[in-house]
Amino acid sequence: MKSLQYLVIANLVCASSAAFLPRALLAYFGLSESKIPRFIRETNHPYIKSHQRDIESLSDSAEALCNPDSQFRASLPDFPDDLFQRLTVDNNKVSRGRRGWTNAREVLSDILSCQAALDGVEEFEVDIFLYRGKDEWFGEAPTPADDILDLFVQFFANAPRLSKLTWVQPSTDHAAASAFERYFMDRNVQMPAVTEASLGPNMHFLLAGTPKLRKLTSYSRSYVWLSRLPDGPQMGFVKSTSKLQNLQEFGLHATWTPELVAELQQSAGQLVKLDMDGDVDGRWTRENIGAMARELNEFKNLRELRLPHVIHLGFSSDYELPDCGNAYFGVSGRVLRRQEEISSISHTEKVSRIIVPLMPNLEKLCIGGECTKITPGKDLKWPWTGRLREYMLEEWPRWDGEYGYKEYEDPEGPVLESWEEDRKWFSGLDGHGEL
Repeated sequence: MKSLQYLVIANLVCASSAAFLPRALLAYFGLSESKIPRFIRETNHPYIKSHQRDIESLSDSAEALCNPDSQFRASLPDFPDDLFQRLTVDNNKVSRGRRGWTNAREVLSDILSCQAALDGVEEFEVDIFLYRGKDEWFGEAPTPADDILDLFVQFFANAPRLSKLTWVQPSTDHAAASAFERYFMDRNVQMPAVTEASLGPNMHFLLAGTPKLRKLTSYSRSYVWLSRLPDGPQMGFVKSTSKLQNLQEFGLHATWTPELVAELQQSAGQLVKLDMDGDVDGRWTRENIGAMARELNEFKNLRELRLPHVIHLGFSSDYELPDCGNAYFGVSGRVLRRQEEISSISHTEKVSRIIVPLMPNLEKLCIGGECTKITPGKDLKWPWTGRLREYMLEEWPRWDGEYGYKEYEDPEGPVLESWEEDRKWFSGLDGHGEL
């Protein structure tokens, strides 16, 4: 930037507002960040927010926060035990427009310089967004430099209490994930205390260093997981569980096929809880739900099963869906919401009546986020059981002139589109009607 003569940075109320800029650029213009290390500010811990002025008034704020024996620590209010419980390497928030690899290098360097952070961290999240392109300032390489990879290795080697790991794939292609995989595998990176992990596509290689893992889920509902290819990320994710002898809970956003379930049963047949997020292959939808249940019953220890919404199990709404979201506004829109809800409830109960008899060891079943406990010899009890009308009004209250639609629903009128529909669905001693 030798030829640069003027730089205008608008709307910065203080120097710390320039935190999105690389440190080298800040130093070039004589600017400085807050005296509190960035990774500590980004914990969003209430202690930092409440005492920021006191902390920054110290001659060495980082020393006070990172060294329990520091003379500066004594001048601070009661210090919290959980300040460093959750740490992140994340440039993926709207308020953090920093380049991915630059941010990772700076944050990890600061963490490694803070012994209290290494001793206290229990949860670690990595979410790196890469600015791709040829722009001199914002374009980034598709893969990290070796020094950044080494910083990650050092972190994992020096974080003895780390028990929960969340790591999003750092880009939409495989290049960055492959670079991490090669570097970590060559150095046999271990995370011996990690018991829970949530990983993005192609990050399952990290599981080689988590022998005590008990809970594994896929991060996000990215379309990438919905691949049906035999070598797609969802199949690699499932196969990676084969050496996780302590794994009890597994969740994956995918298109669930007979082949995927068979692979999971072979790799992790000991599962106690299974979350089948996403959707289900056409061979298992509607009347074929029973075939899926019989396959799932091969998990002999399975006690809790979570399935996607009935729409993703092949059961469409009994009512014609509108072409525009505006149809849900006003009194008629609220009635439409209730009709769709009651259709989903009807299909949910139908699915449960198929699955439960075929999976006698189940203790809990969830469909589309609604759950019921299973007690042998007793009817299932859903949140709406015996109180369907009340439930509908709790979920979708009477329209009361909301969002600028100056309509008001009659509090004494029918809940559905007519009294006939109300009698159809809400009649009977159990308040169930045709359910």
